[in-house]
Amino acid sequence: MKEYTIYTDGSCLNNPGAGGWAAIIIDNATGEREEISGGSADTTNNRMELLAVISALRKLKKGDAAEIFTDSTYVQNAIVKGWLKNWKCNGWLTTAKKPVQNQEMWIALDKLIADKNINFKWLKGHAGNTFNEWCDKLAFTAAKKSLLMKNTNELKQFGSTENVIEDNKNLPSSKIKIARKLQIKKHREELGLFIAEGMRLCEMAINSAEIEFGFYTEEFLKTPRAGSLVKKLEKVATMHKIPSQDFDKIRDTITPQGIMIIAKQKNFQPVELLQKNFIIALDGVQDPGNVGTILRTAEAFNCAVILLDGTVDIYNPKVVRSTMGAIFNLPTLELSTKAFLNLMRENQFEVTAADLDQTAKSYYKHNFKKKSAVVFGNEGAGVSAKISDATEKIYIPMTGSAESLNVATAVAIITAEAARQNYGGI
Repeated sequence: MKEYTIYTDGSCLNNPGAGGWAAIIIDNATGEREEISGGSADTTNNRMELLAVISALRKLKKGDAAEIFTDSTYVQNAIVKGWLKNWKCNGWLTTAKKPVQNQEMWIALDKLIADKNINFKWLKGHAGNTFNEWCDKLAFTAAKKSLLMKNTNELKQFGSTENVIEDNKNLPSSKIKIARKLQIKKHREELGLFIAEGMRLCEMAINSAEIEFGFYTEEFLKTPRAGSLVKKLEKVATMHKIPSQDFDKIRDTITPQGIMIIAKQKNFQPVELLQKNFIIALDGVQDPGNVGTILRTAEAFNCAVILLDGTVDIYNPKVVRSTMGAIFNLPTLELSTKAFLNLMRENQFEVTAADLDQTAKSYYKHNFKKKSAVVFGNEGAGVSAKISDATEKIYIPMTGSAESLNVATAVAIITAEAARQNYGGI
């Protein structure tokens, strides 16, 4: 017999609509963790919550014990308040003599818990529990993938079987529509895609990104470098040559170079960030140029970046351009402030905030040789009260008359000092 701790969650983008489920299964004896997830193109949130529990229990064997944490009152109440037992005794009818919704799933769940020692516990969602927050993210990602499958008519043409076209009349309108949608954060999240525009970004994407498709103009092909780039891109994705006036409808730059690719967003797991000795956390940093520059700095110094509440979307086209390609490789993660602090504490990271107050000490007197995370705040307001109250402070001494430094500059200075202490110079 083995004992497990299990976290489950379900997600539905539009209830009903495309949905996803996820579960994290932890072996209490070894600490080993397994993450599973899946989804459906047409479902409900309750069904996804149920499927998460069912899928997790299918991983267990007869006689195993598990404590299951769920933020679904639908699942919790059915077990703890005896609804499931009563439905079964009443021939799967409710007290109103109506068929139980999701009956086949409740029957499956009842069979799975019959030969195991299972204890269900309700956990408030989005309240800072690291595993619950990560499970929610996995379920949301699975829901986005389900939405992609649901939109087959638009997205099935992402493959490489379509030939490069010569005029706009043969261009699938769905791809232009998708590219235009990706200017908006909501649609980037729904589709799990983003735009990378410009020659240098597209060159860096070839070996680092999962490219779905792209566009270029005749004018772009004026140099050997441009022609070579298109040929390389055509080996990994479908590239469409379109008139400049059509490219203007989907570009984000003022003076476009005439090339862009649509790539899949990367979903990093917490363990990938925790392998780094230094983590940069951004607390409400809103300027796309600043965030892009910070991501570029983080990659240069082999760091990871955690995005806290209020920080601009890193897949914003302006952020992507400012990263100069760092977006394709840098491990990043979005977390609530509470989940971030819990994750750092659970993994023995010392958290400090770049914030000038009476308790702050000079950054070069701080010991960065231990696992460290430094929080940098909003351009105008600084770090939030939640961060300020929970962390020690460091600051950058200045001899001039300026009140403060640009946040991207502050990140570079402090990160370089952390690298100097850990690696003996830069």
